[in-house]
Amino acid sequence: MDEGKITFSNATIAVPVGTIIWFAGTTPPDGYLECNGSVISEATYPVLYALLGTTFDPDNIEVRLPNLRGEFIRGWDNTRGVDNGREFGSWQNATGILKRVVEGRGMHIDNEDGRDTNKTVNVKTGYNTSESNQYFRVRPRNVALLPCIRRDYSVTS
Repeated sequence: MDEGKITFSNATIAVPVGTIIWFAGTTPPDGYLECNGSVISEATYPVLYALLGTTFDPDNIEVRLPNLRGEFIRGWDNTRGVDNGREFGSWQNATGILKRVVEGRGMHIDNEDGRDTNKTVNVKTGYNTSESNQYFRVRPRNVALLPCIRRDYSVTS
């Protein structure tokens, strides 16, 4: 076994082109590209080019890698009904919550993505008689890793 490499005898491990992995290094491993939104060439990556099409280009003009830098991944609804109308490969804003407290009228919560929860909770605001707004986001703990996409089946080293 070479240092840092595992050799398999009589075994082939085929990872399909387009498979996305999270890598614990700062540069992609052989056979992968960083998912950074770059435009790719049909001549250089014909299989990946055909697979992606213009899915990840906001203008639907160029073939781009998905841009996963700083993003959380969500499974595509694909007619399940949890995230209706969501297109494959589409980007979605974070859900920001507006907490609006008004003396005598309670607290109303709105989502930044345009959906009004239409929930009003009666609260006492104490001595504050003015309306106040506060935006906040909910974010789980997380770890930053490098998102990579399988580019082709040739590995150079």
